[in-house]
Amino acid sequence: VLMHGVFPYVRLSYGEDGGELGRAGAAVAVLVLVSLALFAGVALAMQPPTVHLSAGIHEGPLILDHAQNLVGEPGAVVRGGIVVTADNVTIRNVTVIGGENGIEVDDAHNVTLDRVRISGVKLDGIHVRRSSVAIRNCLIHSPAGEYAQGIDISFGFDLAPSIVEDCTVVGGREGIVTHFANAHVEDNRVSGTTLRGLTLTEMSMAMVEGNEVTDA
Repeated sequence: VLMHGVFPYVRLSYGEDGGELGRAGAAVAVLVLVSLALFAGVALAMQPPTVHLSAGIHEGPLILDHAQNLVGEPGAVVRGGIVVTADNVTIRNVTVIGGENGIEVDDAHNVTLDRVRISGVKLDGIHVRRSSVAIRNCLIHSPAGEYAQGIDISFGFDLAPSIVEDCTVVGGREGIVTHFANAHVEDNRVSGTTLRGLTLTEMSMAMVEGNEVTDA
């Protein structure tokens, strides 16, 4: 816009001068640098805050209803689950014990679950509804309910693809489940389920590769 619309108008000899602005060039350069610094400052100010979860037991369920990065220190444990209802949430290095669902994501987008450890849940280790998530490097084991599932992603067919990558699910009725969802399920390990290891049904659009299923 500047080169083709503004500069030739304010400096009629712009084209003949080979795109040079003369003395005005320095002012334009300063203006561009100030604008970039301003945009960078605004972008930095809009980044979600980082909340550090201290070591020890934290009674849940924790409700994350605004954008944030929840990062657990070594030994940080949430008892009773975590519920995510906001976009742009990251949960990293957190252990969840017990609850109906370990981590529940409801109608949220751009949610990342990284290196979470979940055990002792009654239904789903990770329960995702109408959301887009990236789940990486997780461990889900020792379910407390007969019908427990490791990861269930459902009703997000029209959303950005969800990712389940490099996770380990041990035990439960089913390991990784999608219903009417858009998902990439890659390089995961599922073992010891009483029914199926991977269940991708109800018109799911899924890319599934590199997974290991044993003792299903």
